[in-house]
Amino acid sequence: MSEHLTKIQFENFFTRRLSPGELVAAARHIAICIECREQVKAKAGATERVAALQSSFYAEALPPHLSYEQLAAYVEKNADEVEQAIITNHLAICQQCATEAKELQELADSLANRKQPARKNFFARLRDAWQRSSLLHPLPLAATAAAIVLLLTAGWWLLRKPTAPQSSIAVTQTLPAATPAATASLPPTPTPVASPRLALNDNGQQIAVDQTGKVIGLGDLPKEAERVIRLALDSQRVEVPAELKTLVRRPATLMSGAAEAAAIKLQSPVGTFVNDTRPAFRWQAMKGAQNYTVQVLDDQFNIVATSPQLMQPNWRVTPSLKRGQEYLWQVTAEVDGKRMTSSSASTPEAHFKILSAEKARGLQTMVQGHNSHLLRGTMYARAGLLDEAEREYQALLKANPHSTVARKLLQHLRAQRKS
Repeated sequence: MSEHLTKIQFENFFTRRLSPGELVAAARHIAICIECREQVKAKAGATERVAALQSSFYAEALPPHLSYEQLAAYVEKNADEVEQAIITNHLAICQQCATEAKELQELADSLANRKQPARKNFFARLRDAWQRSSLLHPLPLAATAAAIVLLLTAGWWLLRKPTAPQSSIAVTQTLPAATPAATASLPPTPTPVASPRLALNDNGQQIAVDQTGKVIGLGDLPKEAERVIRLALDSQRVEVPAELKTLVRRPATLMSGAAEAAAIKLQSPVGTFVNDTRPAFRWQAMKGAQNYTVQVLDDQFNIVATSPQLMQPNWRVTPSLKRGQEYLWQVTAEVDGKRMTSSSASTPEAHFKILSAEKARGLQTMVQGHNSHLLRGTMYARAGLLDEAEREYQALLKANPHSTVARKLLQHLRAQRKS
């Protein structure tokens, strides 16, 4: 071969028309000839392709697959309860990640048993070579880059038919293309996506907060709803209206006509807002009671509704109550011919307030179209609907029994009733 490759030899090299012997000779010459190697890099974009190849070795796994750090934490049992549950659920549905986790586990087991680890494949050795600091100096880096380009180009030329379809993503996609047109058609290297800071299983979907603080998994949310959800997940506390404190009253005698105080425990609604204008009243059944009667009064102690005699410890009021109005209620039970009431000097008054029309519309805007226990529970708590919020948080904790976040949200909500 002459001192430098001729123009025809260069053209045949890039159009794959060299014979195997000529290709080997040309590759050897390019490896030792700086001038010809620079022409190869200039025409094929070798520098950019090698950089892309190096980046691919360091890139983290993109969704929907787990990252290497997540798999390592799972195998080493260093992940917290929430992360461990997320990884376990993902491995159950993702064969690729499950295979990688199994291989990591086998490698960890072999090291623990002092067995010789499996021989690294070509790409693992190539990645290790790039990570050695000695290869980061200019001269070794250039020589290594050229050697990688020539080696992979020769293998690609000999093993791949020019017309064979590329059906899957392979390392050759990040190598220099055969022609400028092919180089232009290569897709850009994707940007790694960070793992979420925390996540919850929520009614068949996964709700999370990413590294930038954005709530993902709920689709488009009003900015205020996203703020409240993010704050609840970060602080593990819920917002409730300050007006709730006015609905919690000290024990006082409500009606002087009651013959005797009795231990009738009122359950709901007590010290909360209510969205339904025809709320359902519930109380604890009293042993030996023949019947019950419920009375609903306004904030001036005027009776606005009275139930018929009831056999069960529940009743839905008729007619509808007024929105934005505060009410209180009591239950009277007949036991052995005596009338006993739930309100006395030793029991508190049961106050509640119907949500105003404006707040009811705002709440509907926040939660409509989203079948999420987390969203509904958080927005109900913010509106003061403590009974509804507690039911939603109970369902969330049931779906995430090992989640500290779900447990603390429910605990904090229940604490609001006692404050």
